[in-house]
Amino acid sequence: MHRVVMDKSFIETRIRGEKVAVKKLQYKDIVKYSPEWEDCAAASKKLGIPAAEIYSEAQFLARTTDSKGGANGSR
Repeated sequence: MHRVVMDKSFIETRIRGEKVAVKKLQYKDIVKYSPEWEDCAAASKKLGIPAAEIYSEAQFLARTTDSKGGANGSR
């Protein structure tokens, strides 16, 4: 079995003013974005909306703005 380790970096996003870090994993042309669950839970508690909604918004924001040089939207 061959194991591939993806390069890892972090993107900072802001969802409705709350900071949510998103882990970016990349190997060749494969890219995955995974918001940090603890950040999503903290933002959820402050904003009064489901953590899953924060997670989805942060993932979308990171994916759509990463190639444009920043992910500090105010969705």
